Amino acid sequence: MIDTIFKNRYIVYGRVQGVGFRRFVLRCADEYSVGGWVKNRPDGNVEIEAAGTQAELSGFLERVSQGSWFSNVEEIEEVTSCQIENCSREFKIIRG
Repeated sequence: MIDTIFKNRYIVYGRVQGVGFRRFVLRCADEYSVGGWVKNRPDGNVEIEAAGTQAELSGFLERVSQGSWFSNVEEIEEVTSCQIENCSREFKIIRG
């Protein structure tokens, strides 16, 4: 049986810029075999697009919500979710 793959987009609120949070999210994605990207937003929050099975995304989000050593995650808002056929397991930090 093939697991259903989802692609979700999240906004992470809190102290998440300038504290190594994107690199932390990259490590979490590697740990849970989640593909996608993470980037800083102009409003001081962080945006994540993540793709994987429901179990992978659940574990990934639970870990991300704990935050890195210097960050403080206040809230994670899911802004979009869709089912997809397949996904790359590559995860990258978008700079800019």
